Amino acid sequence: VLLLKPIKKMFEEPQYLGFFFLITAFLLYLGIRFGQNKSEIKLAENRYRDALTIGLFQAGAILPGVSRSGSTISAARLLGWSESEALTFSFH
Repeated sequence: VLLLKPIKKMFEEPQYLGFFFLITAFLLYLGIRFGQNKSEIKLAENRYRDALTIGLFQAGAILPGVSRSGSTISAARLLGWSESEALTFSFH
């Protein structure tokens, strides 16, 4: 309840949209620029931790203008997932 009031207020004020679009752009840039493929063994060891991390990035998409799919794909790429794995996970 404490966090919902400020977030609800952001939806009523469109001047925040530009800032949050920039956040989405920055997340996408990070995923493209710093995303590296890790070995399959390392990925298998960290699947639950990775899913939790990706879920936290997805929670950030509650803000207006932040892309849910963009944030989850970027998070997966930053964690070392391949592009196809990140896309599959994000859209399933």
